[in-house]
Amino acid sequence: MQITGMRMKKLFALIVSMMCACASVSFAAIDTIAVDVGISVFKTIPLGVVPFEEKKGIDWHEERPHQIVTRDANLSGRFDVVASDKFNLALFSRNHAEYYVTGKVIPKTGGQMRVECYLYVSKSKDLMLGESYTIPQSELRRAMHDFFDKVVKRLCGERGVASTRIAYVSKIDGIKQVVVSDYDGFHRNQITRDTSISMMPVWTLGNKGLVYVNFKTNRPRLYTKAFGRSERALFTQFDQTYSPAVNPKTGELLFSSTKDGKTDLYIGDMESGKARKFAYLKSNQTSPKSL
Repeated sequence: MQITGMRMKKLFALIVSMMCACASVSFAAIDTIAVDVGISVFKTIPLGVVPFEEKKGIDWHEERPHQIVTRDANLSGRFDVVASDKFNLALFSRNHAEYYVTGKVIPKTGGQMRVECYLYVSKSKDLMLGESYTIPQSELRRAMHDFFDKVVKRLCGERGVASTRIAYVSKIDGIKQVVVSDYDGFHRNQITRDTSISMMPVWTLGNKGLVYVNFKTNRPRLYTKAFGRSERALFTQFDQTYSPAVNPKTGELLFSSTKDGKTDLYIGDMESGKARKFAYLKSNQTSPKSL
Protein backbone atom coordinates (compact mmCIF):
# COMPACT_ATOMS: atom_id res chain seq x y z
CA MET A 1 0.00 0.00 0.00
CA GLN A 2 1.19 3.52 -0.77
CA ILE A 3 0.04 6.43 1.38
CA THR A 4 0.66 9.94 0.14
CA GLY A 5 1.27 12.78 2.53
CA MET A 6 4.90 13.56 3.43
CA ARG A 7 7.24 14.80 0.73
CA MET A 8 9.30 11.91 -0.60
CA LYS A 9 12.93 12.19 -1.66
CA LYS A 10 13.69 11.41 -5.24
CA LEU A 11 15.61 8.23 -4.79
CA PHE A 12 15.32 4.50 -4.79
CA ALA A 13 16.52 2.36 -1.90
CA LEU A 14 17.49 -1.12 -2.93
CA ILE A 15 17.10 -4.22 -0.91
CA VAL A 16 19.66 -6.46 -2.50
CA SER A 17 19.27 -10.10 -1.64
CA MET A 18 21.94 -12.68 -2.36
CA MET A 19 20.45 -15.68 -4.10
CA CYS A 20 22.62 -18.67 -3.38
CA ALA A 21 22.39 -22.30 -4.42
CA CYS A 22 19.86 -21.65 -7.18
CA ALA A 23 20.76 -20.08 -10.46
CA SER A 24 17.18 -19.03 -11.18
CA VAL A 25 14.38 -17.59 -9.08
CA SER A 26 11.98 -20.12 -7.64
CA PHE A 27 8.65 -18.32 -7.41
CA ALA A 28 6.95 -21.23 -5.66
CA ALA A 29 9.42 -20.73 -2.83
CA ILE A 30 8.58 -17.03 -2.43
CA ASP A 31 4.81 -17.44 -2.53
CA THR A 32 4.43 -15.79 0.85
CA ILE A 33 2.81 -12.71 2.33
CA ALA A 34 5.06 -10.11 3.96
CA VAL A 35 3.45 -8.13 6.75
CA ASP A 36 5.02 -5.25 8.66
CA VAL A 37 3.92 -5.46 12.28
CA GLY A 38 4.39 -2.30 14.30
CA ILE A 39 3.69 -1.14 17.83
CA SER A 40 2.13 2.29 18.19
CA VAL A 41 4.48 4.85 19.71
CA PHE A 42 1.64 7.31 20.25
CA LYS A 43 0.15 8.01 23.65
CA THR A 44 -3.48 7.05 23.10
CA ILE A 45 -6.17 9.67 23.62
CA PRO A 46 -9.48 8.69 25.22
CA LEU A 47 -12.24 9.69 22.78
CA GLY A 48 -15.95 9.61 23.51
CA VAL A 49 -18.22 8.31 20.73
CA VAL A 50 -21.98 8.89 20.87
CA PRO A 51 -24.46 7.50 18.28
CA PHE A 52 -25.57 10.07 15.72
CA GLU A 53 -29.08 11.46 16.07
CA GLU A 54 -31.27 9.98 13.35
CA LYS A 55 -34.87 9.55 12.35
CA LYS A 56 -36.37 6.08 12.66
CA GLY A 57 -36.84 4.07 9.51
CA ILE A 58 -33.41 4.49 7.92
CA ASP A 59 -32.47 1.16 6.39
CA TRP A 60 -28.74 0.98 7.05
CA HIS A 61 -26.89 -1.14 4.50
CA GLU A 62 -23.65 -1.31 6.45
CA GLU A 63 -22.45 0.21 9.70
CA ARG A 64 -23.96 3.34 11.23
CA PRO A 65 -21.85 6.53 11.37
CA HIS A 66 -20.72 6.11 14.99
CA GLN A 67 -19.74 2.50 14.29
CA ILE A 68 -17.50 3.60 11.41
CA VAL A 69 -15.91 6.26 13.63
CA THR A 70 -15.33 3.66 16.36
CA ARG A 71 -13.66 1.30 13.89
CA ASP A 72 -11.47 4.10 12.51
CA ALA A 73 -10.44 5.17 16.02
CA ASN A 74 -9.51 1.62 16.99
CA LEU A 75 -7.58 0.99 13.78
CA SER A 76 -5.66 4.27 14.10
CA GLY A 77 -3.85 3.15 17.24
CA ARG A 78 -4.14 6.73 18.53
CA PHE A 79 -7.37 6.56 20.52
CA ASP A 80 -9.12 4.63 23.28
CA VAL A 81 -12.84 4.72 22.48
CA VAL A 82 -15.21 5.53 25.33
CA ALA A 83 -18.60 4.46 23.97
CA SER A 84 -21.84 5.84 25.35
CA ASP A 85 -25.45 5.61 24.17
CA LYS A 86 -25.82 9.33 24.88
CA PHE A 87 -23.74 12.24 26.12
CA ASN A 88 -22.49 11.27 29.57
CA LEU A 89 -20.08 13.76 31.11
CA ALA A 90 -19.54 11.61 34.21
CA LEU A 91 -18.50 8.64 32.05
CA PHE A 92 -16.25 10.74 29.85
CA SER A 93 -14.63 12.45 32.84
CA ARG A 94 -14.06 9.14 34.62
CA ASN A 95 -12.29 7.80 31.54
CA HIS A 96 -10.42 11.07 30.83
CA ALA A 97 -12.18 11.56 27.49
CA GLU A 98 -11.72 15.29 26.98
CA TYR A 99 -13.37 15.13 23.53
CA TYR A 100 -16.27 13.26 21.99
CA VAL A 101 -17.72 12.68 18.53
CA THR A 102 -21.39 12.66 17.58
CA GLY A 103 -23.64 14.02 14.85
CA LYS A 104 -26.95 13.94 13.00
CA VAL A 105 -28.31 12.05 9.99
CA ILE A 106 -31.07 13.82 8.05
CA PRO A 107 -32.78 11.97 5.15
CA LYS A 108 -33.08 14.00 1.93
CA THR A 109 -34.96 13.47 -1.31
CA GLY A 110 -33.58 11.36 -4.14
CA GLY A 111 -31.99 8.76 -1.89
CA GLN A 112 -29.61 11.31 -0.38
CA MET A 113 -28.85 12.00 3.27
CA ARG A 114 -27.11 14.84 5.05
CA VAL A 115 -24.64 13.63 7.64
CA GLU A 116 -23.52 16.27 10.12
CA CYS A 117 -20.41 15.31 12.10
CA TYR A 118 -19.17 17.08 15.23
CA LEU A 119 -16.14 16.94 17.51
CA TYR A 120 -16.87 18.54 20.90
CA VAL A 121 -14.97 19.37 24.07
CA SER A 122 -16.62 17.17 26.68
CA LYS A 123 -16.72 19.56 29.66
CA SER A 124 -17.78 22.73 27.87
CA LYS A 125 -19.48 21.23 24.80
CA ASP A 126 -17.53 23.73 22.71
CA LEU A 127 -17.47 22.71 19.04
CA MET A 128 -13.93 21.92 17.88
CA LEU A 129 -14.77 20.58 14.42
CA GLY A 130 -17.89 20.39 12.30
CA GLU A 131 -18.35 18.83 8.87
CA SER A 132 -21.46 18.21 6.75
CA TYR A 133 -21.81 15.73 3.88
CA THR A 134 -24.80 15.37 1.53
CA ILE A 135 -24.34 11.92 0.04
CA PRO A 136 -26.08 8.69 -0.97
CA GLN A 137 -25.77 6.02 1.69
CA SER A 138 -23.26 4.16 -0.50
CA GLU A 139 -20.80 7.03 0.15
CA LEU A 140 -21.25 7.01 3.94
CA ARG A 141 -17.99 5.22 4.71
CA ARG A 142 -16.02 7.60 2.50
CA ALA A 143 -17.55 10.59 4.27
CA MET A 144 -16.95 9.21 7.76
CA HIS A 145 -13.36 8.28 6.91
CA ASP A 146 -12.80 11.85 5.70
CA PHE A 147 -14.28 13.28 8.88
CA PHE A 148 -12.21 11.02 11.10
CA ASP A 149 -9.02 11.96 9.24
CA LYS A 150 -9.82 15.59 10.09
CA VAL A 151 -10.41 14.63 13.74
CA VAL A 152 -6.93 13.08 13.79
CA LYS A 153 -5.52 16.26 12.25
CA ARG A 154 -7.28 18.42 14.84
CA LEU A 155 -6.22 16.37 17.87
CA CYS A 156 -2.87 14.93 16.76
CA GLY A 157 -1.50 17.49 14.33
CA GLU A 158 -1.43 15.32 11.21
CA ARG A 159 -4.13 13.94 8.97
CA GLY A 160 -5.18 10.34 9.50
CA VAL A 161 -5.11 7.50 6.97
CA ALA A 162 -8.74 6.33 7.09
CA SER A 163 -9.42 7.65 3.57
CA THR A 164 -6.66 5.58 1.97
CA ARG A 165 -7.09 2.33 0.05
CA ILE A 166 -4.99 -0.81 0.01
CA ALA A 167 -4.02 -3.23 -2.77
CA TYR A 168 -3.34 -6.84 -1.85
CA VAL A 169 -3.56 -10.45 -3.01
CA SER A 170 -6.52 -12.64 -2.05
CA LYS A 171 -7.24 -16.24 -2.99
CA ILE A 172 -10.57 -16.28 -4.84
CA ASP A 173 -11.96 -19.61 -6.08
CA GLY A 174 -8.55 -21.13 -5.51
CA ILE A 175 -6.63 -18.53 -7.55
CA LYS A 176 -4.64 -15.62 -6.14
CA GLN A 177 -6.07 -12.36 -7.50
CA VAL A 178 -5.27 -8.69 -6.95
CA VAL A 179 -7.89 -6.86 -4.89
CA VAL A 180 -8.33 -3.22 -3.85
CA SER A 181 -10.38 -2.15 -0.83
CA ASP A 182 -10.81 0.59 1.71
CA TYR A 183 -8.11 0.49 4.35
CA ASP A 184 -10.49 -1.28 6.76
CA GLY A 185 -11.31 -4.07 4.28
CA PHE A 186 -14.71 -2.78 3.17
CA HIS A 187 -15.72 -2.14 -0.47
CA ARG A 188 -13.53 -4.82 -2.03
CA ASN A 189 -12.94 -4.50 -5.77
CA GLN A 190 -11.39 -7.46 -7.59
CA ILE A 191 -8.88 -6.15 -10.16
CA THR A 192 -7.65 -9.36 -11.83
CA ARG A 193 -9.80 -12.29 -12.96
CA ASP A 194 -7.25 -14.70 -14.37
CA THR A 195 -6.82 -18.45 -14.21
CA SER A 196 -3.17 -17.95 -13.23
CA ILE A 197 -1.95 -16.28 -10.06
CA SER A 198 -1.39 -12.54 -9.73
CA MET A 199 0.86 -11.05 -7.07
CA MET A 200 3.06 -8.12 -5.94
CA PRO A 201 0.60 -5.22 -6.59
CA VAL A 202 1.91 -1.64 -6.29
CA TRP A 203 0.20 1.70 -6.99
CA THR A 204 1.01 3.72 -10.09
CA LEU A 205 1.77 7.44 -9.99
CA GLY A 206 -1.15 9.33 -8.46
CA ASN A 207 -2.78 6.07 -7.33
CA LYS A 208 -4.65 5.89 -10.65
CA GLY A 209 -3.99 2.19 -11.20
CA LEU A 210 -1.80 -0.77 -10.32
CA VAL A 211 1.24 -2.66 -11.51
CA TYR A 212 1.40 -6.36 -10.66
CA VAL A 213 2.92 -9.70 -11.66
CA ASN A 214 0.95 -12.39 -13.49
CA PHE A 215 1.91 -15.88 -14.68
CA LYS A 216 -0.53 -16.20 -17.61
CA THR A 217 2.40 -16.93 -19.99
CA ASN A 218 3.82 -19.47 -17.53
CA ARG A 219 6.51 -16.93 -16.66
CA PRO A 220 6.36 -13.97 -14.30
CA ARG A 221 5.61 -10.80 -16.22
CA LEU A 222 4.57 -7.28 -15.28
CA TYR A 223 1.18 -5.85 -16.16
CA THR A 224 -0.49 -2.55 -15.43
CA LYS A 225 -4.14 -1.63 -15.19
CA ALA A 226 -5.52 1.88 -14.77
CA PHE A 227 -8.88 1.88 -13.01
CA GLY A 228 -11.65 1.69 -15.59
CA ARG A 229 -9.28 0.60 -18.37
CA SER A 230 -7.93 -2.62 -19.84
CA GLU A 231 -4.86 -4.49 -18.67
CA ARG A 232 -1.58 -3.84 -20.50
CA ALA A 233 1.64 -5.86 -20.54
CA LEU A 234 4.85 -4.00 -19.62
CA PHE A 235 8.40 -4.37 -20.94
CA THR A 236 7.64 -7.31 -23.20
CA GLN A 237 11.22 -7.29 -24.49
CA PHE A 238 12.17 -9.12 -21.27
CA ASP A 239 11.46 -12.81 -20.73
CA GLN A 240 10.76 -12.47 -17.00
CA THR A 241 9.85 -9.33 -15.07
CA TYR A 242 8.73 -9.06 -11.44
CA SER A 243 9.21 -7.23 -8.09
CA PRO A 244 7.84 -3.83 -9.23
CA ALA A 245 8.41 -0.58 -7.33
CA VAL A 246 7.05 2.76 -8.60
CA ASN A 247 8.87 6.03 -8.07
CA PRO A 248 6.13 8.22 -6.47
CA LYS A 249 7.63 11.38 -7.98
CA THR A 250 8.38 10.40 -11.58
CA GLY A 251 6.23 7.31 -12.09
CA GLU A 252 9.23 5.32 -13.33
CA LEU A 253 9.18 1.61 -12.56
CA LEU A 254 12.04 -0.22 -10.90
CA PHE A 255 11.83 -3.98 -11.38
CA SER A 256 13.79 -7.22 -11.52
CA SER A 257 14.41 -9.35 -14.59
CA THR A 258 16.10 -12.74 -14.92
CA LYS A 259 18.13 -13.72 -17.97
CA ASP A 260 20.49 -16.71 -18.32
CA GLY A 261 20.21 -17.40 -14.60
CA LYS A 262 21.22 -13.84 -13.59
CA THR A 263 18.79 -11.43 -11.93
CA ASP A 264 19.34 -7.69 -12.37
CA LEU A 265 17.49 -4.50 -11.56
CA TYR A 266 16.09 -2.28 -14.31
CA ILE A 267 14.36 1.09 -14.39
CA GLY A 268 11.84 1.84 -17.10
CA ASP A 269 9.18 4.16 -18.45
CA MET A 270 5.79 2.43 -18.49
CA GLU A 271 4.47 4.60 -21.32
CA SER A 272 7.32 4.21 -23.80
CA GLY A 273 8.29 0.70 -22.72
CA LYS A 274 11.96 1.63 -22.64
CA ALA A 275 14.10 0.30 -19.79
CA ARG A 276 17.74 0.36 -18.78
CA LYS A 277 19.81 -1.60 -16.30
CA PHE A 278 19.82 0.15 -12.94
CA ALA A 279 22.78 -1.55 -11.25
CA TYR A 280 25.79 -3.50 -12.50
CA LEU A 281 26.70 -6.00 -9.82
CA LYS A 282 28.06 -9.55 -9.94
CA SER A 283 25.47 -10.77 -7.43
CA ASN A 284 21.78 -11.20 -8.13
CA GLN A 285 19.52 -8.28 -7.19
CA THR A 286 15.80 -8.36 -6.48
CA SER A 287 13.04 -6.88 -4.32
CA PRO A 288 13.62 -3.14 -4.97
CA LYS A 289 11.70 -0.62 -2.94
CA SER A 290 10.94 3.03 -3.62
CA LEU A 291 11.06 5.67 -0.89
